Amino acid sequence: MSFDSSLVNSELGKDDKCVTCNKDVTPRLPAVILYPNLGCPLVLAPGQTRASIVIGVSAADATRFAVNTETGIAQAAHPYIDRHLRLYGIDRKETDVDTSQGNLFGDGRSYETARTAVTTRWIDFFDAHRATICSNGMAFSISAAAVQFYREFQGGKLFEIDIDLSVAPFSKIGSGAFHSFAWMVELTEAEKKAWPGNIKPKAAHYQDLLINRFLTDLPGGRGKPLGTLHEFDVNAVRGARMDAPSAASPALQAWHPVIRATAQTLQLGHLSDVHVSVRHDALARSPAALIEDADGPDAGKLAQKYAGDTLCNAFSHLKTLFETIGASKKPDTALLLTGDLIDFNRNIDPRRTGETIGAQWKAFNILSNIHDSTLYPRWQDDMLVFSLVRHAYTHLKLPVFITTGNHEAYEMPYGISPRMGKWGMALGAMEVAGRSDSALNAHRQKFEEASAYASLKANAGIAADHNLTLYEATLAYGPTYGQLYTGLNFNPVNFDWFGALFNPLGDFVLGLGGKAGAKDAKQLVAGLAWGGEENFQNMDELRRPVGVDRQGTMILPRAAGSFSQAQKALLQHAQKLKQKNGAPLVVASHFTLFSYDQDKTLSDPHAGMTPADDPVGNIGSDMGLGPYNMGTCERNLKWYFDDMVLATDKPRVDWHLSGHSHRAGVYQAARAAGSARVNVRSAKDPGLHKAQTHDGKTTHFVVSSCGGPIGYQNLDDELKGWTLRPPAGSVVDTDKKSIRQIASAQGTGRPRLCVALDYLHVLWPNDPPLSFRWHPRAGLVSKTRSANVTMVMSEVLRKLDCVGAVKVWVFEGAKDGEKQLVTTWHCLTPALLIGAKGESALTFSAEQLEVLARCMVRSRSPADQVNSIGAERQRRGEGRNVTERAAQAFCEVVLKKPPIAKGQPDWSEDMNVDDHWLFPLDIGTAANTVDFMHRRGGEHGEVPDWKWLYATWGAAVTATGNTYPDAGAIVKGR
Repeated sequence: MSFDSSLVNSELGKDDKCVTCNKDVTPRLPAVILYPNLGCPLVLAPGQTRASIVIGVSAADATRFAVNTETGIAQAAHPYIDRHLRLYGIDRKETDVDTSQGNLFGDGRSYETARTAVTTRWIDFFDAHRATICSNGMAFSISAAAVQFYREFQGGKLFEIDIDLSVAPFSKIGSGAFHSFAWMVELTEAEKKAWPGNIKPKAAHYQDLLINRFLTDLPGGRGKPLGTLHEFDVNAVRGARMDAPSAASPALQAWHPVIRATAQTLQLGHLSDVHVSVRHDALARSPAALIEDADGPDAGKLAQKYAGDTLCNAFSHLKTLFETIGASKKPDTALLLTGDLIDFNRNIDPRRTGETIGAQWKAFNILSNIHDSTLYPRWQDDMLVFSLVRHAYTHLKLPVFITTGNHEAYEMPYGISPRMGKWGMALGAMEVAGRSDSALNAHRQKFEEASAYASLKANAGIAADHNLTLYEATLAYGPTYGQLYTGLNFNPVNFDWFGALFNPLGDFVLGLGGKAGAKDAKQLVAGLAWGGEENFQNMDELRRPVGVDRQGTMILPRAAGSFSQAQKALLQHAQKLKQKNGAPLVVASHFTLFSYDQDKTLSDPHAGMTPADDPVGNIGSDMGLGPYNMGTCERNLKWYFDDMVLATDKPRVDWHLSGHSHRAGVYQAARAAGSARVNVRSAKDPGLHKAQTHDGKTTHFVVSSCGGPIGYQNLDDELKGWTLRPPAGSVVDTDKKSIRQIASAQGTGRPRLCVALDYLHVLWPNDPPLSFRWHPRAGLVSKTRSANVTMVMSEVLRKLDCVGAVKVWVFEGAKDGEKQLVTTWHCLTPALLIGAKGESALTFSAEQLEVLARCMVRSRSPADQVNSIGAERQRRGEGRNVTERAAQAFCEVVLKKPPIAKGQPDWSEDMNVDDHWLFPLDIGTAANTVDFMHRRGGEHGEVPDWKWLYATWGAAVTATGNTYPDAGAIVKGR
C-alpha cells in the first residue's frame, strides 16, 4: 500500500518540512460520523476519561489510515483526525475552518498531540445489518437506509476513534451544555455555489453537504420537500397556526451530541407512537359546526363545538411530555423514543388548506391532490420532530435515543377514517396481484367509488386518536374521509430521512455510567429498529394447511424481520456485558412482546402464548401468535423468551420498553409448569394502578401507551376496549426498580367520554349505549304523539351512571317556494327520570310536542327511507311506510363523572365529561300512527348527511355564516 508521505512520516516521528509548501500532498478526506448522532448521543459518565466515536470512510480513503492487519490500529489516521474532526457547541458549527493542517489540537503539521490523544481502530466494514462491537463494549448495526444514503462509503471501513477526554478541546465537555462533533472538509467551488442561503462557507461538516444534496435532490416519484427547510421554533408552534420555519432559523443539519451526565445512573423516560401530524393544524381550523347556526340560551357547549376546540394535537402534547421528562434541565435523565414519530411521510400543508369549509374539504381529497407536491409535500412532520429533539438538546439538556417504528416507512396519507369497501378491496387485490401502474391509476380515478360509504374501517380508532367522534372528524375532513391511496403503504426506502437526520444506526447497545464505556456500565440500553418489513395482511399463511395464525388475516402490523440475526447478536453481546458488570439491561423497541386485542382485558387469566422461532408463529400450538402479543415481531421469539427472558443460567433483560398498541401495560411472564407456554403472571397499567415496582427477578415488559394522540385501555371491559387515556409515557428508575407513568392530561389531552360512548354506539349497533322507544298513541286514529319515550341504557352505560340529562335538537326550515327564509334549531329538554333497571323515562311537554310537530316534513322516497333508517330499524317496523320525519335532529346527552367503585382504578379521573355527547337522530312517524326516535342507521348515523348540509347551508341558500359545498363536486375534485 502507498500512503501520503507526510502522514507516514508524522506517524514515524519524521515530520517532512517541505510538504508544507505543497497543498496537494494532503487532500481532503471525507468521512461520516455514525456515532454519536442526533438519535443516539454520547453520554459520558462522571469521571470518565476516555470515549469513542465511530466514523465511516470509503474503501479507497481507508488505505490512507495504514491499518495494522494484526492489531487493527490505524497507524496513519491521527493526522486526518487532527485536520478534520472538530468539537462545537450544539447551536452552530464554524464555517471559516482550515482543514489543511492539524487544527483540532492546534499542532499544525506536526500532529504531535493527535498522536497520543487519539487511537484509531478498524472495527468493521461499512455495510448494513452487521453486528459491530467497539473496544469499549458499545455495539451497533447500520440500517439499510443509512447505507443507501451514505452509498459512497458502502463497502468501506468503520473506525473507532478513542479520545483522551482530558486533552483540549475535549476537556471542555461538561454537564452544562451539549457539544457536537463534526467532520469538516473544505468545499469545492461547485459545492459552495450549491450551498443553500446567501453565505457560502469555506468549509462544512461533510454530512451536512450530503444532507443538503438529499433535501434538494429527492429521487422522483415520492413528492418534493417544503421549500424552506429550517428548524421550527417549537415554542412558536401553536395548534391551529403552524407557520413555516424562518430562514433565520438553523438549517437542517447532522448533529453528533455529547454531554457529561451528572449521575452515574440516569432516569430513563420512554415515549412511543407520538404520531406527529400537521394535518391536526389544518383540521383544527375547520369552521364546520355540529349544529350549524344554533343560538340562544339553549345552544349548549357542544352544539356549536368546532373541531379545533376538542382535537388532540399530537405535537403539542408530545412537547409537553418532552418537557416533563426533561424538567430538571440537566443530564440526569435520558429519553428513549421508540418509533411511529409520524403518521406518513407526505402530509397536507396546513398553510394551503384555506379557511372555508369548501376549500378545506377540497384540499383533503387525497386521490385528487396527492400529486400536487406543494399541497402534499414530504417531511413536514419529520421537521417538527427533528426540531423538538434539537430543543431537547439545546434547552432541556436531555439526551434522546431514537429507534424506528413502522410508520416512518409509510409514504401516502389516508383519510380521517379510511374504509375498506368494494373499491378499497379491489385496490388491495390489484396491488397484491402486481397490476400495472396504469391500471392502478385508472382505478384511483374512480373518485366516487373510492369515497362511497362503507362500514368496514381499515383502522377504526383514528378519529378517537384525535379525541373526536367519527361524526366530528368526518365533518371537519369532508366527504373523502374514507379514501386510501394504497393498501401497501410500507416502503423501507422512506426510512431515508431517519437514517440521514435522526439515527443511521439500525440497532445499538450502549453503556451508561461506566468510566470505561459499556464494559463497566451502570446501565445497559439496547435499541432495536422495526426493520425493513411489516406484516399486516397476514395472508401468506392462507396457503398453509392449518390456515392463518390466531391473530387473523388483518392484524396490527408485526415486525416481520425482527428479531434479526444482527439484533440477536447484539442482545447476546449485551447479555455478556451484564454478566460481567451486573448492570440492569433495558431493551427498547417499537414492536411489542406482550399486548392484547381489543376484546381482551388487561388481567385476562388466560393470557399467554407459546413463542416460536417460525416466522409465522407456532400456529399449531396454543397461542403462538395470538390475542396477547398483537403487534409483536415474527422471528426468534422462542429464542428471546428462552435465553433473554426466562433463562435460569443467564442474565435476563430487566425492562423491555415498547409501544405500537397504544395501550399501556406492565407485564411479567412465567413459564407454565412442564410446558413451553408462557403465561402473563401479572399485568398493570402504571397510569391507573400507579407506580409499579420491579421484583428484581423477572423481565418487566412495558407498553407506554402513546405520546401524542389519545391512548386506550381495557382494564375490565368497562367501555369494550374504548376506555380512552391521555397522551402518556413512562419513566423508569433502574436504581429504585420502579416505573411510573407521565401524562399530558390537560386541555385537549383529556380524553372525552362522549367519544368513547360514540364508538360504542357506532361499532356495536346491536347493543347501543342508548336507544329509545316512543310510547304508542292513545288510539289507532289519534293524531297526537305521546309525551312519553322510554330510554333504554345498555349494561355498559348503566354501570357507568354518567347520564345527567338529555336534549333533543330539531331543525325547522320554513320555505317560500324554492327560497329558504327561516332556518331554526329548536332545543327540546324533556324531563328525565332515570330508572333502576336500565329503562328510563323521557317526558316531553305539550309545547315541545307542538314544536316537534312543526318540524316534521313529508317523508322522502322509499329508497331514501331504506338507506337512512338501516336494516335493523326496518326489522323493527320503523322503516315501513314512513309518512313524516324531522329533516334533521340530534340527541345531546349531558354527561357527568362516572362513579368508580372504591378500591378500583379511577380511569375517569382524567376524563373530560364537560363535553356533551351529540349524535344524529331519526325522528318520525310510520303508517301515520307509529312514532319512533332512534339514532340514524348506517351512513348518516355515523357521518354527516352531505346532501342535506349542501341543500340547507349551501352558498345558493345562505349568504351568511358557514357555507357547505356540494359533496359530489368535492369528491370529483372540482
